Amino acid sequence: YREYACKIEYCSQCNKKENCLSDKSKRKVVYRHVWEDYKDEVIKFTKTDKGNWLYKRRKETIERSFADSKNLHGLRYCRMRGIKKVSEQCLLTAAVQNMKKIARVLSHLFLQFLKNALTNLWITFFFYMLPHKYLRQN
Repeated sequence: YREYACKIEYCSQCNKKENCLSDKSKRKVVYRHVWEDYKDEVIKFTKTDKGNWLYKRRKETIERSFADSKNLHGLRYCRMRGIKKVSEQCLLTAAVQNMKKIARVLSHLFLQFLKNALTNLWITFFFYMLPHKYLRQN
């Protein structure tokens, strides 16, 4: 932390010392973390349109993933004791979530493949088989 302190002479002559000083303190001291400037930049960025949009996306994606692992995959309470075993449980939960994402993507791709295959089959049947059938009847 960084410490910023005013001189005692300045605080004793200040008109507003009742508002910011307690009865025992004689001067104002402010402590700021060494990364506080970066925190201020992030807070300032979140108030912009892009920052607001990114924060909303974070709530929908990142926080949703943690909520799912807590509610659907048993991470509300750890089943084991010890850092190594709890880390193992967290990694297995993350692996399960990744497998579910992969399965979702593969099923979507498979459905698209089926849709395209059926469309191509229908087009082939309609344009190649039907005209020959009608030509033979005439």
